[in-house]
Amino acid sequence: MKDILEFRQFVPSEICLSCDGCCRFREEKSEWRPRVAMEEKVPAFFLKDNNQIYSRQNVDIDNYLRVSSCQGACLCGFLKNDNHCAIYDQRPFECGLYPFLITRDESGVAVSAHLSCPYLQEKYGTSEFEEYAAYLKETFATNKMAVFLKRNADIAGEYEEFKDEIARLFTVQANEGALFWEEGLLERQEQVSAFLAKSLSTLSPFHFSQIALWQEHFHFFTRTIDKSLCIFATNHLGTFLYLPPLGDNIKAETIAECFAVMDEVNQGSGVSRIENVPQERLKYFSEEKYAFYEKGKECRYEREDIARLKGERYKSKRSDRNQFLKNNTYEYLSYEPEHKEECLTLLNEWTVSRQRKGQDDVSHAMLLENNRVQQLALKYYQELGLMARVVKVDGCVKAYTFGYPVNDREFCVLFETVDLTIKGLPVFIFNQFVDDPQVRCFKFINVMDDFCADNINKTKMSYRPGRMVPVYVVTKKG
Repeated sequence: MKDILEFRQFVPSEICLSCDGCCRFREEKSEWRPRVAMEEKVPAFFLKDNNQIYSRQNVDIDNYLRVSSCQGACLCGFLKNDNHCAIYDQRPFECGLYPFLITRDESGVAVSAHLSCPYLQEKYGTSEFEEYAAYLKETFATNKMAVFLKRNADIAGEYEEFKDEIARLFTVQANEGALFWEEGLLERQEQVSAFLAKSLSTLSPFHFSQIALWQEHFHFFTRTIDKSLCIFATNHLGTFLYLPPLGDNIKAETIAECFAVMDEVNQGSGVSRIENVPQERLKYFSEEKYAFYEKGKECRYEREDIARLKGERYKSKRSDRNQFLKNNTYEYLSYEPEHKEECLTLLNEWTVSRQRKGQDDVSHAMLLENNRVQQLALKYYQELGLMARVVKVDGCVKAYTFGYPVNDREFCVLFETVDLTIKGLPVFIFNQFVDDPQVRCFKFINVMDDFCADNINKTKMSYRPGRMVPVYVVTKKG
């Protein structure tokens, strides 16, 4: 995060220290107060140089820095009597950027100049200003900045009341292919994957791709506690442990420290928890101290059952598959980068068709999240170790599916996107995928949970799972 903040400053320090404009506000709830980014709220457990400056005491529930009243004025709580900033080296992103702003209007998100700054007024339109604006434009064109702004969208202010004071410079162009690998997660892939493999879990989240593909929605951090790898996830609601501690010897002290880390960040907001806990790992949690509840069940099939579709119970599935084979000219192929654009078109058409079915707000949000996850997988499938196949009908991609091995006995189907207007295609691609030469060595097929969607549940149950594997969430009692 620190490197994002390290802008080459436009206003000289001596000018800033002689000015009485910044860090002072007309009212306690002023929209000019800087907001704190998600990454900046990470506690000292993760960043040793962060001394809890962004605790609840200093940051309100909407992530604005709190201000204090002094002799009729509202001042930033970190402004010292000598006009210096008490947290200058760790000041929020917006403070480092000023007198430039992230703004939002009907034209989109942009970088703008606040013309009320006396120094900027003096330099506006000069070669010095134009050179600095070009420098900012280059900086904001990076992948890292694009994903930072996407994850912290509320930093962009509308400033409608002050539009006469603001000059729009350039639109921020989001790089839709950006992943947060610049922050070092990719470099730790081997380490993280080794811990995940040693866990021997059958649950789908125990794979590196399930972390990397969700980084637009969560900011992940790893910390080693008692030789166990702990993967924390943070969003605007707070921090939780994405998986139970990973290691050979999980101690009660390890779990207690994990909750201490979360509680420090969450400041008693009630979101501290450990997600995606397999049933066999509940033994590590004392029933006196912890509560656990089932958040869902993952659906597991015998691979041979789906590959053969034998017997009366699969009669309708065989009929659908055979109808597809009879009525279509098709190819079942390994996914290649050349298929990406057709897959994206199919994905967007599928998403729109689902949205038209009158989904509630939660389902609508899940559709958009799923869309973005699939976009990233289509681009980074090789780096993430994903196996991918497509089905072409009459020369056009009409279905694709991605998956990965959870362990040496179980293969997970990550997602499957199909043109549902083609009769029998969903059964065909699923049947082909689980009988693919690269999947035949696995005994079980995991298709994850139903995401609380009745239609998904109905489809998965129609294949007669051999087992429904429970997934738990653990919280502290009291």
